Amino acid sequence: MTSIYTTLRTDKAYKIYDGFLYEIAGDECEEALDVVLPKNIVFADTETCGYTFLLDEEGKVFDEVTFYKFEDSYWIASHKALEDYFAGIDFDFSIKEISADYQMVQVEGKQSGNIAQAFYEYDIATLNFRGMAEMTYQDNAAYLARFGFSGEFGYQFFLPTAVFNQFVAEVLADVATFDDDLDEFLRFEVGQPITSIYETDDYSLYELGYSWNLDFTKDEFRGRDAFLETAQAADLRSVGFKASEKIAKGTDVLFDDQVVGKVIWSADDVSSNESNLGLMTIAKEFAHSGVHFVAESGQVLTTLSSPYRIPESWNK
Repeated sequence: MTSIYTTLRTDKAYKIYDGFLYEIAGDECEEALDVVLPKNIVFADTETCGYTFLLDEEGKVFDEVTFYKFEDSYWIASHKALEDYFAGIDFDFSIKEISADYQMVQVEGKQSGNIAQAFYEYDIATLNFRGMAEMTYQDNAAYLARFGFSGEFGYQFFLPTAVFNQFVAEVLADVATFDDDLDEFLRFEVGQPITSIYETDDYSLYELGYSWNLDFTKDEFRGRDAFLETAQAADLRSVGFKASEKIAKGTDVLFDDQVVGKVIWSADDVSSNESNLGLMTIAKEFAHSGVHFVAESGQVLTTLSSPYRIPESWNK
């Protein structure tokens, strides 16, 4: 994984999206989405995208989604089926799964813009982060979104299924691929949500430090009040750490011989191989960077401040 990590950070790599894709349309599609999305989408520009979580009525995570705003509709990329989630919303809208019609591939890395640039006459670097643009491939209408989770430049290509495999084979023939494990590590390094952590019910988004993806200036959205009630009662926080050895998930963390936290995610530091990084939840009074703790197995953990890596693209 180390070589692919270096390739993505310094050049580029791609990952084929394997989740659901939906189109939300109709005269009141924006009003319907506004009921559930914890973002003020009404004020978002057309041809922009965004990322957030969908909550259930108890304020717990239902799914993470990326949304794409078109002139008269929205697309939603999700990990779960959404038909039941939108059932009962009393507005004039339709929800249609279009996963069989379009597929998406995510290209990330310092040089990922070179792939996108081939389809445009103007400088693709002028496309703002979260911006979208139409494109054409083999005379088929397609879409590009400048978005990603690694902190590097990132571009999402939405292609009709009929030409998707050809696009990957021709356009990305010389580009490396990255997998879910590396995706999680890249997200961790720049403070983005890690799927395998938030999808459990063990900790709230607030305890994990992911609630910045919810917009609480918005007065109403599904699960808002329940989430805030849970957050006010939370006494745990998450913090990153480094250690000389990989520390297993579930390991207790001690301070002055007292258990004050637990390791909730751990991975080899593929960026340097000099230390191992991870996340732990800990009593909020201990959630500071530069603090030394001891794992129950004896290793010393030192807390870090996020982001844990400055992406190469920030220096381009």
